[in-house]
Amino acid sequence: MSLETVFAIDDFLPFLYIIICLVSVAHFQMTTSLSLLTTVICIAEFANNAVRSPVWDSLPYLDPDIARIVWTGLWVSINFITVWVVYRIHVWRNIAISTEAYAFNWLLITQNILITLRYLSAITVKSEYYAIFYQYIIPISNVGLGIYLIFALIRNLYDIRIQARVRRLPL
Repeated sequence: MSLETVFAIDDFLPFLYIIICLVSVAHFQMTTSLSLLTTVICIAEFANNAVRSPVWDSLPYLDPDIARIVWTGLWVSINFITVWVVYRIHVWRNIAISTEAYAFNWLLITQNILITLRYLSAITVKSEYYAIFYQYIIPISNVGLGIYLIFALIRNLYDIRIQARVRRLPL
């Protein structure tokens, strides 16, 4: 799979999250951790897409060191805010945090570590190997999350049907 294909799939992910959220709410007929998570992810992804181009276009006008700080700080800040919002919205709605929400939060924290390592690599050793790795791993991890959430939705739909059958059995 080429990097362009991964980027194309990565750009489609917010729409996938909307579909997962709508199917989750329609099927369970209530707010679940998965629907909250996909709503927050969707808003964060659309915000990322809205901010990415203007910031990227303004970077050539900045000093290269300041541009790296702005770019790195932007994504680390957005990721931490997203992790915090996922946690707070679950607490506010009094909904248990699902395995999917934990996995998403850990993915964003891991991405923050990778972003920070990329920044440190760029200002110290200037390694192109890490830059190439970073260029691939962030979109691939985002696509992996989308696939994971699809399977989580399917698993949740299947589990609910089994539980509904068990509850209907006479004692």
